[in-house]
Amino acid sequence: DAQAWDATLARLTTQLLGVTDVAQIRQHGWEAAAEICRITPGLSVVVVEDDGAHLVVQRSVGPVQQLPGTLDRAPAAAGLAAAASAHEPRHITAPQQLVTSAGGARSWAAIPMPDEPGRDLLLGGSVLHAEGVALVQSLVAQTALAVRATSAYRELEVQARTDALTGLANRSTFSAALAAATSGADGDPWVLFLDLDDFKLVNDRLGHAAGDELLRAVGARLAGVVRAPGLCARLGGDEFAVLVHAADARDAETLGRRLVEVASTPVQLAAGTARVGASVGAACVL
Repeated sequence: DAQAWDATLARLTTQLLGVTDVAQIRQHGWEAAAEICRITPGLSVVVVEDDGAHLVVQRSVGPVQQLPGTLDRAPAAAGLAAAASAHEPRHITAPQQLVTSAGGARSWAAIPMPDEPGRDLLLGGSVLHAEGVALVQSLVAQTALAVRATSAYRELEVQARTDALTGLANRSTFSAALAAATSGADGDPWVLFLDLDDFKLVNDRLGHAAGDELLRAVGARLAGVVRAPGLCARLGGDEFAVLVHAADARDAETLGRRLVEVASTPVQLAAGTARVGASVGAACVL
């Protein structure tokens, strides 16, 4: 059994390498749990969510049959609280519905789901060996680690494409979109560059924090003017750029005037009202 368990865990490790889809990661983890139940007679795994009044059954595998949608929380409450506090498995008194559904199995442990408060994996059988509980805990931890890594990767990916101050696309993202822009039957891509006039005066009069607040407000206004699939970016300082597709000179001029209008509208900041102008230039991407 120990060899089969170890092989299942090793296979899960291999499956999770390079996977960046959270749903796929969790599916691999659940398939590994199902395999452990298959090779361990009498072992059941049930995932529950504690809503404060009941334990809501999320999914189950193993010899549990006709499991109700909710379980009585009271018998397991103390064990679940101890597991959550220690962040480690703890034995629980299983609700009678769970014991009955699992063919009378009365030995149960709760394993808290990392990064998911209120969710636990309940592991049960006629007898629970410490090695088996530790194995399933490793499976849960490994799956959670893969989910965390995916989240971190996606966050880094977003940071690499986004201007940290305004949340708009950054220079590198704009450059890539510009390089990929092509002409079509409905028109050509156009680029509009816009910078704020007298922005330095805002920094000098109200402070750099106010200047940052102004850039965020103007960036949001500019982005609100640009319709998909157009792209609005901050290139740096008080310089912004917009890429629009399937446009002509008249479209570009109309958009340019609108960008100047919204950028020049006074902005109410925490430190006072800021008024700046804006200059814009446009070019067709040939």
